[in-house]
Amino acid sequence: MLSVTPSHQRRGIGAMLLAPGLAAADAACASAYLEASPLGLGLYIRHGWRTVDEIRVNLDIYGYEGKGWAVEKCMMREPGEGLGVSN
Repeated sequence: MLSVTPSHQRRGIGAMLLAPGLAAADAACASAYLEASPLGLGLYIRHGWRTVDEIRVNLDIYGYEGKGWAVEKCMMREPGEGLGVSN
């Protein structure tokens, strides 16, 4: 799980946390998978991830009445895709 506290978001910290994993995947010519929350979606798209599916969970059945649905995007990234990555 990757998370940046709200008071420190929008400073490039998420990108810095992603960089070592992306470099390792690129070096191994490996595709990578993640599940993104709505808040992290923009970061992942900028770094070459594309949505391939989504997971929808009805929160009402877990005791969170009136909260609706939680939606996570299932995303894939191919080697060398996105910002800050050498192709």
